[in-house]
Amino acid sequence: MSEELLTKTNDAVKAANEAQIEQVSRSKAVGLLLLEAKKLDPTKKQFEAFLNRVNGLKVSRAYDLMNTLEMKEAAPAFTRRAAPPRDCNDTFIIA
Repeated sequence: MSEELLTKTNDAVKAANEAQIEQVSRSKAVGLLLLEAKKLDPTKKQFEAFLNRVNGLKVSRAYDLMNTLEMKEAAPAFTRRAAPPRDCNDTFIIA
């Protein structure tokens, strides 16, 4: 393998990673704005009327962006593991 190819590959991966970080950041910003708009237009009909006025955004994508934010906020509660009971003396029989 050539060093030149390695350098080009590393540069391309770096650029792709930076683009992904930028896209995530922008998606988060859009999601936050949508959550704010949903609070201002609480009924589904009002909110979806607002979404229909947003250029380049379909209703399903809008809900995806908001749900992603809501799931990330709730994620720490799901990632915690309960400690196993200390007095557990279960015997397993392997047949």
